[in-house]
Amino acid sequence: LYEALGQLENTTVVVFSDHGMADDYGHGGTKGGQDHASLILAGKGVKGTGVIISDKIRMNDVTPTLLALLGLSLAPTMNGRIFYELLDCSDQTKAIYAIQSAEIMTQQLSVSIANLKALSPASRAFYQAQVASIHENLSLIKEEFTSSHFSVASQEGQRTERFARIMLSALYFQYDAVMKLTR
Repeated sequence: LYEALGQLENTTVVVFSDHGMADDYGHGGTKGGQDHASLILAGKGVKGTGVIISDKIRMNDVTPTLLALLGLSLAPTMNGRIFYELLDCSDQTKAIYAIQSAEIMTQQLSVSIANLKALSPASRAFYQAQVASIHENLSLIKEEFTSSHFSVASQEGQRTERFARIMLSALYFQYDAVMKLTR
């Protein structure tokens, strides 16, 4: 139909599941494969044909990836990853989203540090030092971006976003362990 209408080049087809399914846990929850999604993209803005990625796509990854595909801003509450390897976009665009994603994850880490009252002073100081380090990295990445080194800014932005995500996960893992010990 889109080909007959002369719109095939301007069309992107997106198909995704509403939630995952795990034989041992059922569907629509957070255990096993319940939070994994199927995502199929084709057409304008999508890289290649028949690209299969080995990483599991979680439900919270779908929206940021689609927003990046559309060139729209991410919400500050989003914590999903953007699957850049699926998107046919410039290094400049990837850098913009990588920086924004890193800033969002860093903000979520900062807020979590402030709100988790059971953290020891030493743990709090450790995570605050990580946030300071991330902010320093982001400043350097923005300088690379300003200097039109978009590939470097994109790669470093993605690396910094992953680091912030790991720190946030470690924080909640530690917090969960402390809460279990104090029950």
